[in-house]
Amino acid sequence: MVVIGRYSYEEIKDRLEKCEELVSDLVVSGKCYKELIYQDSMGSEELLWLSPLAVIGVHQHAQDSELYFDWYNNNVEYCEKELKHGLENISDEKWALVVSIKRND
Repeated sequence: MVVIGRYSYEEIKDRLEKCEELVSDLVVSGKCYKELIYQDSMGSEELLWLSPLAVIGVHQHAQDSELYFDWYNNNVEYCEKELKHGLENISDEKWALVVSIKRND
């Protein structure tokens, strides 16, 4: 999924301090943070914050399915179990917000 950032760092810096940085080989460039909204045995809901030009590389969802929603760009992507996808913020100045709803299969 390709997204276009809408937030300046100044707008979200306080919020990012409460998030967990996604430290993974999947983060190809930039920084990514996740903000847990809800989690139980069925799955989770998170906000994903992607820095300017951040890329989460193509990866497979082996144990779950995940729905991604980019509210500001009216973009939705569903990645079923066993399929692959990635995320990329193409803005070189603004942070992107993506809602993630994960279902454990």
